[in-house]
Amino acid sequence: MVICVLFTRGPEKICPGHTDLYYGKDVEGFHGGDLTKLEQEKICFNFSDVNLEKKEFYSPNFPNNYPNNTKCELQLKAPHGHVIQLDFRETFHLEESPTCEYDWLEIRNGPHGYSPLIKKFCGHEFPPMLTSKDQFLWLKFYSDDSIEYEGFKAIFKFIPVESE
Repeated sequence: MVICVLFTRGPEKICPGHTDLYYGKDVEGFHGGDLTKLEQEKICFNFSDVNLEKKEFYSPNFPNNYPNNTKCELQLKAPHGHVIQLDFRETFHLEESPTCEYDWLEIRNGPHGYSPLIKKFCGHEFPPMLTSKDQFLWLKFYSDDSIEYEGFKAIFKFIPVESE
């Protein structure tokens, strides 16, 4: 049996010669996060491919609603001797929950997903301006399989560290 999956948002898988079509949530063991690397890159483009000239990035599909079942990661790296100042502008709206378990933006102080956690953000309150402790910030955007909002726009700048 060949299963062809149609995504309600984002890339579409086409299976020539097969007429059976299933939505991702209808197939046991499959969820929208099971995308090929290329499909994930297309969805995460606004988030993962930072506009270095403007020094900004966005939630996937911004200014439209971000898609369901999305996981995007980003590492920001400042030049040597600089830290990163991160701020959110215009809008910040993710699905709200007390522990941010549905849709969230995670920010870590360092270059990896296991670097010290700054905070996990969700809901519609703007996060405060953040400054990294060194030249790296690691970010992860995650959305579950239901309810999507417009997401966010983030800007950043590199600030020289004052030498002692």
